[in-house]
Amino acid sequence: MIKKSNNRFRVELIAEEWIQIEQASLRSQFGPVNAEHRFWSRQVVLIGNDTPWVMAHTLMPEHSLCSPLKQVRELNTKPLGEYLFSHPDLIRSGLDIAAYGLDTWARRSLFYLFRKPVMVAEFFLPEILV
Repeated sequence: MIKKSNNRFRVELIAEEWIQIEQASLRSQFGPVNAEHRFWSRQVVLIGNDTPWVMAHTLMPEHSLCSPLKQVRELNTKPLGEYLFSHPDLIRSGLDIAAYGLDTWARRSLFYLFRKPVMVAEFFLPEILV
């Protein structure tokens, strides 16, 4: 995306907070965690050429942050992908792709870094194709 934007790329932080996940099916993606387990939630917009291209949401169970992954909480407006893909031992164990409306598509990936799960959902906005 940085190349596509001619280095006019930035991350806008929308929200970072601790949440609980009510949907058991989503929670189960992270292994056996109970309903009271906390997750770190990070929502951002990836902007290229001053245009929103991607909305992204990251979820990590609290126990993932008991590892070097705790650095994710300090990313601020730095891209998560840059952090994740800089580690050669990163594993992508799942990838779901779905249409979202008529002109948007989404993907959800489950990564493992330091043997801890990180889920990233991305919504690719139509403007990314321009």
